[in-house]
Amino acid sequence: MKRIYFYILFIGLFAIANLNCRTIHFSKDGKNNERKSEVFNYYYVEGIRLKWLGESSEALKNFEECVKSDPQNDAVYFQMAQILLNNGELIKGKSLLLKAYKLDKNNLWYNINLAKIYNVTSSCDSSVYFMERALELSKGNEEISWQLAEIYIGCKKFEKANSLYREIENKFELKKENGFLLAKGYLDCNDYKNAERILNELNNLYEKDLELDLMYAELYRKAGDNKKAKEKYEEIYVNDPDEPQVLFQYADFESDNGNIKEFTNIADKVINSNKIIIEDKILFLNEINRKTGFVKNNLNELEALLIEFEKKYLKYEDVLKIRINLYENINNKEKLKKRLIEIISEKPGYYYAWEKLLTLLSEESNYKELFKYAGQCSTEFNMYLLPKIYYASSAAEIGKYNIAREEIQKAKIIAGNQKEILIQVLSVEADINIKMKKFDDAFKVLDEILKIDADNKIILNNYAYYLAERGYQLDKAEKMILKVLSGNNENTTFLDTYAWILFKKGKTVKAEKIMKNIIYKTVSKDADYYEHYAYILKERKKYRKAIDFFEKAIREDIRKEYLKEEIISCTEKLKK
Repeated sequence: MKRIYFYILFIGLFAIANLNCRTIHFSKDGKNNERKSEVFNYYYVEGIRLKWLGESSEALKNFEECVKSDPQNDAVYFQMAQILLNNGELIKGKSLLLKAYKLDKNNLWYNINLAKIYNVTSSCDSSVYFMERALELSKGNEEISWQLAEIYIGCKKFEKANSLYREIENKFELKKENGFLLAKGYLDCNDYKNAERILNELNNLYEKDLELDLMYAELYRKAGDNKKAKEKYEEIYVNDPDEPQVLFQYADFESDNGNIKEFTNIADKVINSNKIIIEDKILFLNEINRKTGFVKNNLNELEALLIEFEKKYLKYEDVLKIRINLYENINNKEKLKKRLIEIISEKPGYYYAWEKLLTLLSEESNYKELFKYAGQCSTEFNMYLLPKIYYASSAAEIGKYNIAREEIQKAKIIAGNQKEILIQVLSVEADINIKMKKFDDAFKVLDEILKIDADNKIILNNYAYYLAERGYQLDKAEKMILKVLSGNNENTTFLDTYAWILFKKGKTVKAEKIMKNIIYKTVSKDADYYEHYAYILKERKKYRKAIDFFEKAIREDIRKEYLKEEIISCTEKLKK
């Protein structure tokens, strides 16, 4: 018990010391001021104690009481910011840290922490600004100089980084630790001459060193001298053939140069090495997967390598993801689908593969197979929402409406009161009703969604489009889509809906203008856009052009064979 008491007492003393470093802003009104000070001190010390014990929510409550007593105390905002940032609440944490900074702009730690936050959020100018201020406040601080140089490199301010590295070099004695950092810094700035000079100096100061040799190889590689780089890697590999870092860098070099035979020899050593943990092996292979050109040119060899790896580590589910990632990265959907089906056959309890397969089949609009596998997945994972949504939507697409309605009701139960998820489920239910031609039921569901989220742009767009398709309540539909287009007037899906509503209302001139802009501005070829444009052109008696776009719609989507009747109709009108 005494040890616990001492620990708490120590924290309390630390908090008071921290507090006494600050100027407390209280009005000079005798006892009232003394009382405020006592209250502030109590909550601040308690907040620090709870923060150290990891009870962040309780600590925050105490610091909030401090703010009530002294809203101008920057130390309190800093403590609160630290807690929020440690909990991953970046925006709120940054906001409080900025409050602390505004109250004391010359506080070194506020500037350093703000620089790091802005660096994480890729706000280069702000990150540079605060770290430069930190260096001004602590002139000659080596650690801050290194951090600022790294920020310069991340922001592609290579000249500033290079200049700072030279300052560091002139101020501090060259040692092994800072020498490697300097060489790497110069390499990142593409200053190969200075990088090599530093490495040569280190080479003269210290005995032969593996890290130094790898830096030389990296230098030659970055400088584009692949011959010297390969010679260096071969030399290192002969001397240290089992060293993990050697294997990783050498394999990376050979893959970048497309040397599949050399790469597979080294990669095989990586896979079978007892010095390399499984997580690092997985990371290594996934990094190689991202080299699209290399993978596409050597797919068979890489597949064979990964199959052997899978055999060696059957019990690791993350190993199964590697080939999935491989096929995804090169966009080989045929092999991806085949592999996913293999995995769920061998490991039916591996949900990750199921979800990937269902998503792939949905993207391909392969509703027949989606219905088959979503049904199996829905049974295997009875309380999972996504399989039920896919099962319901695919059932509706192939006309199995009883199953669709039954599954969507199950999905609603799983969704419960989770607002965003419930909206997704209800939107699928509305779509099922539309396909069943139960339009009043569909509109009731859409109205139910809008009670939950009145400004949901996707639902408003879909609702407006369904109304237009029916030629029903077109004024209501137009109001809906105009609300959607407010602030989204470049979205082609929303504009297409607007044009279709205008067409249904007989405003074909404006509808044609909108669709023309969509067709000629959008990069992707969309069968629905072509179809709508064609109908508008037909109504405008531009039959030849209408035929052209009806044909384009059919070419993009073979399910639109029904448009051939419109082509015949336009052709007959041209003959008159």
